[in-house]
Amino acid sequence: MWILPYCSFGGIPKCDILIVMSDNLTNEEKLDRMLKLTEENNKILRSLHRTQTVSSIFRILYWTLIIASLGGAYYFIKPMITSFAGEGASIKDSLQQLNAIKSQLPDAKVIQQMLNEAQGGAGQ
Repeated sequence: MWILPYCSFGGIPKCDILIVMSDNLTNEEKLDRMLKLTEENNKILRSLHRTQTVSSIFRILYWTLIIASLGGAYYFIKPMITSFAGEGASIKDSLQQLNAIKSQLPDAKVIQQMLNEAQGGAGQ
């Protein structure tokens, strides 16, 4: 029995083990073939592990960069936010002053009556 690696690269790379039956091989030849396959498998596994490690490192760097960017943006925008908060208080004071002035003014109906009387008196 021969165990040979069989790889096809049409589309997605795929490797399978092709087993060829033969009774002509000695135990030592079989052992040599298994050793070669094991070494090839070890290379593939090391490559996968290396790729996974590099991917994890880049993922950590990616998220660290995003979080640091958000922190830096907040640091530079914070003075504007505090100035808007201060302006919000002054706007609130201005609105309270306008409400006080409005409460001192006569109602719109009274003003309309005064205008109607003034127009009626001017026409006579």
